[in-house]
Order: sequence, then structure tokens, then C-alpha cells
Amino acid sequence: KLSTTGGIKFNIKGDTGANALITTSATGDDVTIAPTAKLSAAVTAAENAANKDLSNLSTAGNTYIQNLAKSAASWNVETNGAGTTAVAGGETVNFINGDNIAITNTGRSITIGTAKNVSFDKVTVGGVVIDKNNGIDAGGKEITNVGPATSGNSAVNKTQMDTAITNAVNKATTDAKHDFGGDDTTVVTRKHGEKLNIKGGASTTAADLTAGNIAVLGDAATGTLNIRMAKALTGLSSATFTTPSGTTVINGGGMTITPASGSPISVTTGGINAGNTEIKNVAAGTTPNSAVNKQQMDNAISNATANVGFNTAGNTGTGSVSNGQTLTITGTNGIETSASGQSITVGLDAATRAQINNATTTANNAAKKDLSNIDNAGKQVIKDTAAWNVKVNSGTPETVKGGDTVTFNDGDNIKVTNTGKDITIATKKDVSFDKVTVGNVVIDKNTNRISGLANAANNDEAVNLGQMNAAISTATAGTGNIKYKANGGTQNSVALTTGFDFKGDSNIQITADPANSGVINYKLNPTLTGITSISGGTGAPTITLNAGSGSNPGNVSINSNLDMGGKQINNIGAATHAGDAVNKAQMDQALQNIAGASSNAAKSYAYKAGAGAAALAALKPIQYDPLEPTQIMAGIGNYKSQTAVALGVAHYTNENTMFNLGVSLDSHDGIVNAGVTHKFGYSPEKKAIPDKYKGGPISSIYVMQDEVTALQAIVQKQAAENEALRQQNEDMQRKVDMILSKIH
Repeated sequence: KLSTTGGIKFNIKGDTGANALITTSATGDDVTIAPTAKLSAAVTAAENAANKDLSNLSTAGNTYIQNLAKSAASWNVETNGAGTTAVAGGETVNFINGDNIAITNTGRSITIGTAKNVSFDKVTVGGVVIDKNNGIDAGGKEITNVGPATSGNSAVNKTQMDTAITNAVNKATTDAKHDFGGDDTTVVTRKHGEKLNIKGGASTTAADLTAGNIAVLGDAATGTLNIRMAKALTGLSSATFTTPSGTTVINGGGMTITPASGSPISVTTGGINAGNTEIKNVAAGTTPNSAVNKQQMDNAISNATANVGFNTAGNTGTGSVSNGQTLTITGTNGIETSASGQSITVGLDAATRAQINNATTTANNAAKKDLSNIDNAGKQVIKDTAAWNVKVNSGTPETVKGGDTVTFNDGDNIKVTNTGKDITIATKKDVSFDKVTVGNVVIDKNTNRISGLANAANNDEAVNLGQMNAAISTATAGTGNIKYKANGGTQNSVALTTGFDFKGDSNIQITADPANSGVINYKLNPTLTGITSISGGTGAPTITLNAGSGSNPGNVSINSNLDMGGKQINNIGAATHAGDAVNKAQMDQALQNIAGASSNAAKSYAYKAGAGAAALAALKPIQYDPLEPTQIMAGIGNYKSQTAVALGVAHYTNENTMFNLGVSLDSHDGIVNAGVTHKFGYSPEKKAIPDKYKGGPISSIYVMQDEVTALQAIVQKQAAENEALRQQNEDMQRKVDMILSKIH
């Protein structure tokens, strides 16, 4: 309630200070209340504030937000450190195929791989180098699965080379001729490939042949092979050499080495078989047609992959990222970037976020300066505005919005890695291509051929088909020499047109048989001269022919026993020393003397032995009785006026086995015998007899007696039981009769 005493007075005051929002002023009876400039500005700002979903933005506001979002979402592309290119929101980063690279994308997933058909200046795989200028350096390794060459500059495989050499040699054999001669001056002419038979006339059974007794001496001046027989004949020496590390066999076909472990290695007339082992120590190729080693090929691949990369583009300028280089994305003007795994994150830096967070709320529905209260619809507007596109080659651009992830995947032969924001794209260590071109050299998986090889200039370089054919033509022209050795001695050579001249000596006959397929026959002369000894194989005896000297005549000695094989040795003189052999006349006389002295004594011993044997024969055991198994026997015998008595004992262990011992005595000597008798056999009838009756007749009687006694007891028991049953039946019948009588 107002008091009117002394008049009514109102004091209306406004705000004061820098933060004042209301001011007051009085003029006469009027009091004016007005907003300060700060409040007016706030009201104006509220009227112009954007909704939280940004749906009421003006054209200028939309433009401002777009520019702000683009600036905030901007990121940089850098390739191999060659400078950065900014990529703003809404712009497209186009990944384009480079040399030998194939880039594809599925949505925002980018796959970078090598093309199926690639072309490099240089490829290195380990020690193998393929260089467009220097050719292929195999690095000491085999080049396998090479298809047959079809052109002059294509690499040939071993099968093709072996076939070509074989065909060339076969062709050469139809043209070249060789003359062969022996001691009889007959000339045998044969072409290459025709059989020349050289026979010795001996059995072809291996056990009947020896080696090491014939020597062949070569005369380089005349091209003659002189065949000589050794003075000391020895047994067969094996052509097989065995050590703990393996076996080596040398024969007419070549040499084969069989290791204790691994495949055989051979050098034969058909070529060299390395037994699936590597060809090592191949020097680096220096000419276009040289075979490359593994190191050269690895270097070529490494150099080739160094050129793999991709290009980048922004609003202004372009860039590129080479293999091994890093794409760096840098934020500026309030934008910062970060990378984790395969993801790159672009956002505001701390200072910019602080400025936005410090904005003043001007109205409940207004968006804050830091946009923290923008709802999902408003956030989506900013994301859509800040989006950028990614495109692979000429494909369809893919939109990348805020928060989306661009994934770089490994493609064929490509390895993608990242360290922080740096993405590294490189070729894998192990690569696979359908086709590789290095200069003029082409390796094609569809043909399995290596083409474009120049002629080899060094021994360790691969040859092409044209070069091989030319070499074969030169080698088979028929103007070369044949190399040979005699008994492993110095190597000599003779012209193909000259041929060999085989000669024998006083013990060897060599004859040529022109009519019989060029056969050269080797035979021993019927009479051998100059022989000092003859030896067999290991452990066999040696026969030595010792020449006489002065009054000592020559003799033949043997260092082991002599087996005549059932044949006689005739004209043996009478032995005079203990170690001499006796002849039959000496032996017969000695036997007659012995027979005359011992005839009577032998007869006496024979008569006594006959009497003792007769006495022992009189010892006869009787039939087996299991109750009396042991028997004593006595006997007497007489033969040629000599008499002997005998005493013996026999014991049965069972019906089938008996042991016996006997002794006979005459007037001076005794005879002892011992034996065991066991009977056995099989017949269906005996098998059918129960075991208890197989002990023999007497045993069976005892068994039957026991069984009869048991049967009698059973019969008596059954008789008693029958009597009891009979009485029960009578009682039962009386009861039945009684019941029937009452019923009637």
C-alpha cells in the first residue's frame, strides 16, 4: 500500500556497468525503460540464430557452413615426399593405374595390385635377374618348365636340346665313315651308327670272363691302338667303385655316380644328367643373351617395383606416390589429421575446438558457435557438405563422408602397409605374373617359353634355338676328331676319317670280318709265350711258371690246394720223402702187408662181435602192463665157436614209449646197447576209440573193470529207485480206485 503523505515518489533504476542490459531515463512524468545496445544486439542475434538442425539457414548461412565444413574436412595428399596437394570436401581423389598396376575399388575399399601382363626394364628374384639390356642371369639356378622354342631367339629346354643333338648325331652317322683294321690288314668300314662288333671268341657268360689281362697302347702318330696281353695274368677288376658317400659305375655308356642319398648323376653318350641338382656358380650375365643368375633377377624385380606408385590431385596441382614412398595428409588452419591402422581421421585442432566451445548461447533453439548442440540432422548436413570422393581409374566416384574409412587392400603382388599417417605401397617379395617383359625378353605363362634371347657369348649363358642348331650343325659336319685313352693313360685323338687300327701281339690274334657287320675278333694264340703267372680273382689261387736256372729245372707252383675234379695224375714216381705223393703201386703193396698181418685178428674180433650181437638180440621185452612197467631180460648167443651172454632191462613210461638197456659179455670183451622205442601213427579207427581205452589191452581191461564196478553201482541204485516208483504207483492206483468207487 502506497502512502501519499508528502507525495508519491518512484525511483526506477536500470543496470549499470559494461554488462548492463536495461537502462532507464525520466523526463517529466515519463519514465523510459530501454534495452542497452548489448541486449539489442543479443535480440538481433537470437532472431538470426540457426535452429539446432540448421533447417532455417539462409543462403549466406548455408554458404558459410559449406565453406567452414570444407575447410574443416580438407586433407592433403603427398606422394613419395614430392609435395602435398590439398583435398577439400566434395572433391575427388582419383587413383589411376600406373605401369604394371591394376587398381580397383568396391565402395570405399581400394585394392591396389599388379596387372596380369607386366613389362619391366629389370626384374630381380633372389639371385635371378632379368634385364632388358643384359638379358637373363639365372644366378646359378635351373630355369625349369621352359616350353619348346619355336623361333631362333627363343630359349630351348633340355628335352628339346637332347632331341636336337640326338637327331643331329643320328644324321651325322649316316654320312661319316670309319675304317677299322687288324693284324691281317683287312679293312672294315662302318658309318656312324652302324654296329662294329669286336669279339674275343670267349664265352659271353660274365662268370667265365676276366679283365685286366689286356693292355691297349695308343700310337698318336699313326692312330693305331696296339693291344697287348699282360705278362702276369690277373682276375677281373670291377668297374664299380663304392665308398661311404656313394657308388660310381664306369662303362661304355659313360659314368654314373649314385650318392648315398639323392638322385644319380650321369655323364653318358646321351648327355649329362645332373640328378635334379642345381647348376651353381653361374656368373652374372653381361650380354643380352646371357643366362641370368638369381641375384640379377632379384635386383631387376626390386628396381622394377621401385617405379610402382599412384597419382594424387586436388583443387590445384597434382602429385604422385611412388613405391616405398609415403602419402602424408597434413591439416592446416584449425584442421588436424591422425592415422590408425588403415584409417585416416581428419578433425579440428584443440584451439579451434576451444573457440567453438566458448561461444555464447543466444537462444534456446540457436546453434552454439562450437556446434556442440547441433542435433543429428544438423550433423548430417555438415557431414554431407564435408564429403569428398574417391575414384579408381575411370570408375565411378565413391563418396567418403566424415567418419567414413578408406581401406587400402593388398592386390595381386602388392603389399600395402602404413606407419601412422604414412601409407606404403610396394610389391610383394613373392610375385606371380601371367607375362613379364624385360626389354626384348618375354616370359609367358601360357606358352612356358622364354623368347627374345640373344646368342650366348659365355659358357655359363643360356643358348637360344638358333644358336643351338648352328652349333649342332658345326659339331656334326664330320671333320672333327675322336678322343681316346689307352688303359686310362694320356688322352690322344684321331681324325674321324682316319679311324682306328687294332693290332695284337704274339699272344693275341686280331682279325676283321667285313662281311659280318664289322666284327673284329680277338683270340688267344694256341701257344702262349712270355707268361710268368696266372691269377684268379680275390682269394683264388695263383699259378707261377718258374724258369729253370743252371742245373735246376723249371717248375710250376701253386699257392693253394689242387682239385683234379676226379681226374688221374699219371706217371708219379715212387715217393722217397715223408711229404712226397705216393703212387698206386706203393699204396697197394702197403695194403697187402697190412692185410696179411691183421687177417686172423680181424676174424677173431668179428666172431666175438657176432656172438655178442646174438646175445643182445635174445633180449625180448613182453607186453606193456601199467601195473608192472619194468622188466628184466637175459639171453645167450653163439657165433663161429664164440659164445656170449647178455643181460638187459626195459621200462615203459606209457603204452607208447619204452626205454631199454642191455650188455653182453664174452671171454674177453663186452658190448653195450641202449635204446628207446616209441610208437605213433594215425588211423580213423584208432581216433574213434575213447582216450581211456588207448592205453593198450591190459590198461583197457583195468579201465573196463572200474567201469563195470561203477555200472553195477548205478544199476543197483536204479533198481532201488524203480522199486520206490513201483510202490508209489501202486499207492496212487489204490487212491484212484477209491475215488472212482465213491463217484459211482
